[in-house]
Amino acid sequence: MTNEEILKEKLAHKMQQVKYHKYKAERLEETIKEIEDYVEKMSYAPVVDNPKKDLVKILKRVDKEW
Repeated sequence: MTNEEILKEKLAHKMQQVKYHKYKAERLEETIKEIEDYVEKMSYAPVVDNPKKDLVKILKRVDKEW
């Protein structure tokens, strides 16, 4: 294997890592947005039945995706 081929392989691997981490960051941003929306919604609710239950549902769904 030539040095050029080795470098191409390493570059391809790094590009995969970048794509993976970018995807993870996007998922985290979506999760944060969902939590912010939930908190915003709850701030206008006169009485919140079980806010912990709803928040746990959001976090469990995210945990399954990871």
